[in-house]
Amino acid sequence: MKFLFNKITSKRYFLTLLLFIFINYLFIEKYLSRLNIIPSIVFFGIYIIGIFIIFYVFKKFNVFQKKYIFWVSCLIIFIATIFINNYVDGFKLNTDRWSSTHFAIKALLNGKYPYSATDHLNGRTSNLPFLIFINIPFYFLGDVGYFQSFTLLIFFYFLNIYIDNIKLKIFSLILLVTSLPFWWEIYSKSDILSNSILLIITTFYLFHYKKNKTNIFFVGIIFSFMIMTRLVSLIPFFLAFSTHFFTMNIRKKISFILIVMLIISISFGIVFMNAKNIEMIKHYNPFELQNRQIPFYLSLIFIIVPIIYSFFIKNIKALIYNCIFFLSIPILTSFLWRVIIHGWNNSLYNSYTDISYFNLLLPFIVFILAYDFKSILDNK
Repeated sequence: MKFLFNKITSKRYFLTLLLFIFINYLFIEKYLSRLNIIPSIVFFGIYIIGIFIIFYVFKKFNVFQKKYIFWVSCLIIFIATIFINNYVDGFKLNTDRWSSTHFAIKALLNGKYPYSATDHLNGRTSNLPFLIFINIPFYFLGDVGYFQSFTLLIFFYFLNIYIDNIKLKIFSLILLVTSLPFWWEIYSKSDILSNSILLIITTFYLFHYKKNKTNIFFVGIIFSFMIMTRLVSLIPFFLAFSTHFFTMNIRKKISFILIVMLIISISFGIVFMNAKNIEMIKHYNPFELQNRQIPFYLSLIFIIVPIIYSFFIKNIKALIYNCIFFLSIPILTSFLWRVIIHGWNNSLYNSYTDISYFNLLLPFIVFILAYDFKSILDNK
């Protein structure tokens, strides 16, 4: 490990790598242990060795210096996701990530209340309105799982823009495809990774608000749409945009708040108008469903605290590290809370907690491990 963690490497880089390994451990322990081929702990040991081999090779050798390798790899990954989505029968999956969205869309398009619609496992969606809306085109294409493939293309373009070293661009792809949570997302047709990809991209956009000189109404629209996917979107958004907001004049502040309130009201109006009565909304709504993972008052605390730290963020590196830190707090808190209440075996193996929420962190982690690896390459 000495070759990697020298004086240049920050502690936060090391902790981020440990978090990346921990997330992979959870998925290896839960899913690969079911195969009964080799003990999951042995596979995890092989995985760790493989990760350090990847880091060692990219640090010591000038590999993958051709730009076409990056784009060919992106194309192969994209085709693989399309193939897997077509190959996997969602109704045979023991997870309802895809079907909760599918049946919510079906209900909405048929003039019914989407949050009371049950999926193939008798569950209901906890997605906020815009995450339902954005999946509608893929619903008409025949599989909401295609949402992943679409957002992956955007993520590849994002990596190409913000990571200027071709070697590190390919490094980021390797980290992504050697991660079991990534393939779980594809196989299960989940939308969490896709949601996070859109989140990291819009976070960058908001952070560069002044540089982009964007109309405040357009910023308000983007801000509104993304917080209408998942409430935790407010964490990176507050980190990226709070300092801009507080330095705006009163007119811009009011305009921003009004457009956000308007879009949120319209979004909820579209999904709530089909409810039979207020009691249905009270008992079946995304906040009630999300509250089962973590108490709502704790979610509010976790969301508001990052505003304070936003004033200390001066660059992209600090922004992403803080996003990972503050996003991981509610996810880890929920996970540990379930482990304490239900025990390790029930929480992990019997799905009393949903480890797929850790995948919200994956695009942020993959990006920063590649982006900040440049400091290690420059100091061999």
